[in-house]
Amino acid sequence: MSVTEKMVRVIDIPPDTTAEEAEVLLNRPYEEGYYLASVVGWDRFGARAFYRRRLITKSGENKSDRGGNRSDRDGLDKAARAIVQANPRRTIRAIQHALADAGIRRSVGWVSNARADLRELR
Repeated sequence: MSVTEKMVRVIDIPPDTTAEEAEVLLNRPYEEGYYLASVVGWDRFGARAFYRRRLITKSGENKSDRGGNRSDRDGLDKAARAIVQANPRRTIRAIQHALADAGIRRSVGWVSNARADLRELR
């Protein structure tokens, strides 16, 4: 799917449309990879259906290939976990500062989770 493809599609349903014709009109975008977001009814003008493009990825595709989060993005998780393991009695903030001194940026949440994981292994 290219970036130039439309992410939103609008279908107008005339007021004199039969139920069968409306069903065909409303199902066509779904078959093309869109999902129905909303339908707005207008008194004398029929209705307007709004569709959004579904994001379809190849099976087995890594989220990071699409710019999403992934673990060990910077490749320093092993070193960071070693620092966490070497400082079991220090506070989370102190461990975070020790990591920063080693040139490793990790959030408070990451440090907390890593420390909890290491405690479970004991």
